[in-house]
Amino acid sequence: MPISYLSTAQISQLSLTRITHLSTTQVGGMSSTQVGALTTQAVAALDTTQVGALTAGEVRGLTATQIPSFSNVIAFAPTQLQVLNAQQLDALTSAQVIALGSTQLGALSATQVGSLTVTQVSGLSGTQFQALSSTQVAGLSASQVAGLSTTEVGVLSQTQLSAMTAVQIGALSGSQAQQLSAGQVGWLSATQVGGLAAPALSNVLGAYGPTLSTTQTAGLTTTQFGAMSTTDFGQLGASHIAALAVSQIGALTGEEFSMLTATEVGGLAATQMSGLTATQAGALSASDFAKFTTTQVGALSAAQLGAVSATNLMSLDSSQIAAIDATHMQGLSATQLGGLSATDVARFSITQIDELAPSQIGALAPAVLASLDATTMSSLSASQIGGLSPFQVHSLTATEIGELTSTQVGAITPAQIGAMTSTAVGALSTTQVTALSASQVGALTKADLAVLDTTQVAVLSKTQLGGLTSGQVSAMTATDFGRLATTQIAALSGLQLSSVATTVIAGLTTTQVDAFTTSQIPSLTTSQVQVLTTTMINSLSAAQMNAFTLQQAPYLP
Repeated sequence: MPISYLSTAQISQLSLTRITHLSTTQVGGMSSTQVGALTTQAVAALDTTQVGALTAGEVRGLTATQIPSFSNVIAFAPTQLQVLNAQQLDALTSAQVIALGSTQLGALSATQVGSLTVTQVSGLSGTQFQALSSTQVAGLSASQVAGLSTTEVGVLSQTQLSAMTAVQIGALSGSQAQQLSAGQVGWLSATQVGGLAAPALSNVLGAYGPTLSTTQTAGLTTTQFGAMSTTDFGQLGASHIAALAVSQIGALTGEEFSMLTATEVGGLAATQMSGLTATQAGALSASDFAKFTTTQVGALSAAQLGAVSATNLMSLDSSQIAAIDATHMQGLSATQLGGLSATDVARFSITQIDELAPSQIGALAPAVLASLDATTMSSLSASQIGGLSPFQVHSLTATEIGELTSTQVGAITPAQIGAMTSTAVGALSTTQVTALSASQVGALTKADLAVLDTTQVAVLSKTQLGGLTSGQVSAMTATDFGRLATTQIAALSGLQLSSVATTVIAGLTTTQVDAFTTSQIPSLTTSQVQVLTTTMINSLSAAQMNAFTLQQAPYLP
């Protein structure tokens, strides 16, 4: 009776003697269900010839319980192994896996290799592991790679290594990475180097850092640089540093950047320097900046400059200061500028100072502003002049005020005018006085008006005089008023004239009184009219006399 007629129950009852006497034809004639019914003892009794006679369908019928019972897995043909599913493969014992030949292992698909347990993979001998194709190695999971023995790691071929993904490379531990030879490390691509975990990268750099190619180090990620120890970073040479990308430069820690030699820093291109973050720039020391070339200093952005401390900024030598891009000067903060001394500011060029915003000019210490030379002062824009604080304006000397152009004087705010010293006001040239607006004239103090000489007063226009407040006019002394020309007196408004002190009115000359217009006279107060003398009245014209009001008339002399 053909064996195919036996039920699964009968198959399971076959004695070991009968099993061993089954012909290859009988073995090959069983169904997958019948094969699955064999006891583990029966499976163990199958000889190599019988095992080799199993069809693909029968092999698929083997259960996970039966698989470990095979004592001669070497008898499995590659085609038989190729039909094993993940559950069946997982059932192979370590001893069975070790017994597999290179040809058998090579027959497994990448999916099958990927389904092996970590223990099974780590149990492979060096010879077996070398037999795996690049496709099979590429199919290993991260867990399987993490479980590779040091022997397996040590025998990885160039083809196998090249097939591994960055994720797989990232699964290597520090101890596994220690097993990589110089040749193996040299085979790693930039992407694979960028996939190394911190412990593995540390060991690779420690052993082979100087020999890595610039192409490989170009693959290092910003995360790797941020986690790298100074010892590991120190393994990189000048050629590596020179090849760093902008993003990599931006990932260097302050300690790492400080480790760079002057040659290494000097080798960085301007585009690389742009990778420095504001935080990095702020963490650099004076000695770090001393390594910068003038080209590199010139490449610093406004944000980078703004992060540098005043002390470090001024640690730059004259050639470096001169190299700062004037258009980036606006990156300097008020704190930085406020910390500069007169000597420090003197090192900046006029072009650089001209680029400072009004608020930045306003941040300079008064003494520093007062130290600016004539050329620098005259180069300040109207908006920069307008940004000066009252304290700064007060600190300006008469000489410095005298150096301001008409445009600059015109930009001084009324509040700033009020902060000027009387000495400085007295130093204004007639050209500068002419540039004052009515509101600026209205901001002059009593002391300021008192120091104006006849020449300065003489150039005040009707519009400018119109800016004088009642308070200013009432504070004018006879001497002050005496400097006004008759045309200027005639230009005063009625309200302004009514504010003149009676003592001043009483001291006017007939020529000055004659300058009163018919529109001004009605504005005189009765107290002012009372102090007019007969001589003054007699000098007035009929039209002027007719201008006195009925309320004023009783007080005429």
